[in-house]
Amino acid sequence: MTLVDCTLRDGGYYNDWDYSADLIRRYVDAMERARVDVIEMGFRRFGADRYLGPTAFTTDEFLSGLNIAPERTVAVMMNAKDIVSAADPVAAIRKVFAAKANSRVDMVRFAALYKEVEPLAPAIEELHRLGYRVALNMMQVSDRTPAEIVAFGRMCKSMGVEVAYIADSFGGLRPSDLPPIIHSLLEGFEGPVGCHLHDNMTYALASTLASVDAGATWADATVLGMGRGPGNVRTEYLAPELVRLGRSSIDVSQLVNLVARDFTDLQRTHEWGSNLYYFLSANYGIHPTYVMELTKDGRYPPSQIVDTLEHLNEHGG
Repeated sequence: MTLVDCTLRDGGYYNDWDYSADLIRRYVDAMERARVDVIEMGFRRFGADRYLGPTAFTTDEFLSGLNIAPERTVAVMMNAKDIVSAADPVAAIRKVFAAKANSRVDMVRFAALYKEVEPLAPAIEELHRLGYRVALNMMQVSDRTPAEIVAFGRMCKSMGVEVAYIADSFGGLRPSDLPPIIHSLLEGFEGPVGCHLHDNMTYALASTLASVDAGATWADATVLGMGRGPGNVRTEYLAPELVRLGRSSIDVSQLVNLVARDFTDLQRTHEWGSNLYYFLSANYGIHPTYVMELTKDGRYPPSQIVDTLEHLNEHGG
């Protein structure tokens, strides 16, 4: 079983990826001591129209200063839309990725909508040529039919993707929904499959374990669940469950100080986690980013936020 901790990447939606250098060093040290399998250090992107912190770009120069142990797999994520919208996807990849021999990055993970998967083929081929491992994460899986999930798996296979992932972007899937999805993905893809699940309705841990039971062998998690909207399954919860099941040897005791000090303070500041708004948005199929914007605006009382979500559910928007 492979656990991917993607805290610095997914948590950045709350702090613009602007973690302190000291926190990043303590985070990497804790992940290494705990023997977490894969550390996703952030996004890799072309640029931004405003200030974003270092894990929004996760450059090779930034990574080289962290001295991450060679036995840890280091991943970065790219948004597929940034590649498929480029005039030349291969040139776009070359712009932000050197040859693997000159980079601490081991794996590149793409976050893609179903319609973006096939157009990624030239970029994935170029990453393979440069020496990188590739994983492909299909977002908004709750909107896809079983046949489309099988087709996604087959596309991943044809492109030589190492891991085929599904993401519950709206957070509306329950534990019982995951086995059929994982089975469909395994029907189309013969390699390892993974899941990235959100905690809108506090089901993230149970749903991840249901996915593992159904055949998933990779799973994403974050420290204290830090991530966009309500966040994700907690690393410090998932790891001991996997150990209990005999599926992992992660030493969760090495994460205690990181959780108790650094990320508890961040949670007090940014207040991520499930609440009524995220629960409703999951049931209504509304993306959690919309709830994030409503709640941080400050102009809307709770009743108006709920009314807005119910209106969108009834009338669309």
